[in-house]
Amino acid sequence: MNTPIFNALKRYVDSNPVSFYMPGHKHGRGLPQEFIDYIPKIDVTEIPGTDNLHFPETIIKEAQDLAAQLFGADKTFFLINGSSCGILASILTLCNHNDKLIVGRNCHRSVAAALTLAGAVPVYVTPEYNEEYGISAHITPKSIEKALLENPDCKGVFITSPNFYGVCSDIREIAKVCHNHEKPLFVDEAHGPHLKFHQELPESAMEGGADICIQSAHKTLLALTQASLLHVRSDLIDDNILKHILVMIQTTSPSYILMSSLDIARELLATQGEKLLGELLDNIKLFKLKMQVLTRLSIVDQNADVFNFDPTRIVIHCRKLGISGFDLDRELRNRFNVQPELCDLYNVVFISTMDNIREDFDALFNALVVIHEENKYHEELPLKNMRLDTIPEQKYLPSDAFSMASVRVPLSESEGRISTASVVPYPPGIPVLCPGEEITKSSIEYIEMILDLGGNVNNIDYDRTIEVVAKADIEQYEKENSQE
Repeated sequence: MNTPIFNALKRYVDSNPVSFYMPGHKHGRGLPQEFIDYIPKIDVTEIPGTDNLHFPETIIKEAQDLAAQLFGADKTFFLINGSSCGILASILTLCNHNDKLIVGRNCHRSVAAALTLAGAVPVYVTPEYNEEYGISAHITPKSIEKALLENPDCKGVFITSPNFYGVCSDIREIAKVCHNHEKPLFVDEAHGPHLKFHQELPESAMEGGADICIQSAHKTLLALTQASLLHVRSDLIDDNILKHILVMIQTTSPSYILMSSLDIARELLATQGEKLLGELLDNIKLFKLKMQVLTRLSIVDQNADVFNFDPTRIVIHCRKLGISGFDLDRELRNRFNVQPELCDLYNVVFISTMDNIREDFDALFNALVVIHEENKYHEELPLKNMRLDTIPEQKYLPSDAFSMASVRVPLSESEGRISTASVVPYPPGIPVLCPGEEITKSSIEYIEMILDLGGNVNNIDYDRTIEVVAKADIEQYEKENSQE
């Protein structure tokens, strides 16, 4: 068949890759066969008996109520446009034009999109940084307290926990701080829907007292891609407004396949979650024990200078082996068909879930043995600062910058210009620039360093150009505002 996408995906899956990336069902391994058999048959629409996601009264309401009960929420909404639409809906529920929102700087790019749509004013809080491993860490209650004291008129706080590296913030203490100021706490827990279901894992956002929690059930559970959950438990949120905003931003043709996968993921957690997570943690402990012989590789874990760490997120640090995370990632993919989630200069990140089996960890370990042996006499890589020390100045609201005319200019010549988009490098997954921020010499040097090391930077084109506000629009904007 002349079907480029399907043909390429079929070739890839037929190569039997070892999956340490999302989605969590690992190519269907964890999905019940009955569900797989019925997938094309249950691709239906709102007909009598199938209910309506936007105005649920029967089966969808029952499924959402069961999820709320399991996760400890007052109300749970099924999301079939991913966690991004839950983030958009949450912020649009809370913020109007010129409202302030305290935001963790390591937020997902959908947060910047929501701030732009709302016309809100971001007040950024920078997460801690672990110099040994070169990764962003947790957000402290102290930094949230400081931001709230300096911005008593803010509408609330939005943070990400766990981050991509598995680092969790102290949600319970942060929630106490927020509630002492009578402000709601929103948590992007896209990478942590499994946390509540085993005693060896960090406390979940709902358990810790978050008012809203958004989870990607497709990342670490077995739901299909785009299937997510939004949980609410708060007197500080008008969930009726939230419901109506979700109606506006979610598709009018919701997928019953995705909703069914959420229902199945919830049932599996309720009946087998603790057992399956226990088996996963046992496999990880054995893997870490075996890794001790590879003395120039290390695993980021609870010993790192972070508040808390999700042990199901495996982060292998390779700086002392003398190769970069980009090199290790390529070796694993191209030579051994072991597929990580992402890499940075010093680390490779592996997403393990209840559907990874012992053989997956054996394949990863065996590949690392070979790579370690081939490189063990290399000199260590020099330790570089993989963070931007200061947040650029916010010259315009994200919504204003977005609405102004833009041009592309060479990154090297962009100092002093205003970015129109979020510029996000991997490493380390924290925006260097957000919409409306002034591009500084240090931010240019930082982005260029990431690119030179082989990293990817979202919104920097292949020719190293960046989108900035056109000067003519800045002049017109300032003229109009000076007359007001």
